[in-house]
Amino acid sequence: MLKDNPQVIKSDEGGLRMRTMPIPLPLPVALRPTLARHADYLFIASNDELVKHMMAVKAGKENGLKTTAEFKRLAQGMPLDGNSFNFVGQRLSDTVQQIQKSVLGRMPGRGMKYPRL
Repeated sequence: MLKDNPQVIKSDEGGLRMRTMPIPLPLPVALRPTLARHADYLFIASNDELVKHMMAVKAGKENGLKTTAEFKRLAQGMPLDGNSFNFVGQRLSDTVQQIQKSVLGRMPGRGMKYPRL
């Protein structure tokens, strides 16, 4: 389906194949859902810059998640090997709260306890 969509941004560089679909929404984050493949790895990310950063970390050109204090704290006692990886940090929660405040602030009846549906 992605190959027939004219809005999809295609990128094939050095063994990394990416397909990115920009979503123009007034959000405090760049929402550009991206599917990418490199060797035997499949990446699904919220934006293409995240995939590029992961590849730079894998190549040893940038520091990765394992160097952050938050990851070190959360990963204590976790096994070091497996076949998938998911991480949700505090920044996601903070961003979701920003989005909710922004959306609720634009709704009519802002003084109400609950927005009307």
